[in-house]
Amino acid sequence: LRAFTASAADKLPITQNRMAHASEYPYLVKKNKLKYMEVPVKVVYENYGQGVSAGFKILKELITEKIIK
Repeated sequence: LRAFTASAADKLPITQNRMAHASEYPYLVKKNKLKYMEVPVKVVYENYGQGVSAGFKILKELITEKIIK
């Protein structure tokens, strides 16, 4: 779970599809020298979720995006 101020959100453009954008945020926060704070949340996992193959697809999208830019 991530929350941003409006000014921070302007510096964090979403360029990835699906959940790949979640992996892009830490990079953009550091690049834009934004302050951040981690807050604990309770996560409830259900039987439905992303499999390992979906994780590899996200990794491929992130790498492809970095090569293209």
